[in-house]
Amino acid sequence: MFKKDAMKSSTIFEASKQSLYNSCKKNIQTTMIGALDAIEKELKEELETNINLQNKYDEIRQKILDNGNRQLRLLDIELNKYQIEKKVGFVSLNITRG
Repeated sequence: MFKKDAMKSSTIFEASKQSLYNSCKKNIQTTMIGALDAIEKELKEELETNINLQNKYDEIRQKILDNGNRQLRLLDIELNKYQIEKKVGFVSLNITRG
């Protein structure tokens, strides 16, 4: 019985950790892509006409993506230090009209 409960808990913890990682990953990626999109929109005309600026932008873009991906790897390492359990439940609200 104990072994089965331990396996169930382990599965819950792993699923919870993966869920948290996926949520954080999406947020980090959205931040990276959103920042790059804002730069591209603001500098669109200049980037199309100035090859030096385009090259500089490409370097900066790569640094932003590399840094974001590094943060995702560090997040995975950090989360592996914790035992995480997702809270699951519901809230029931009683509404009284008066």
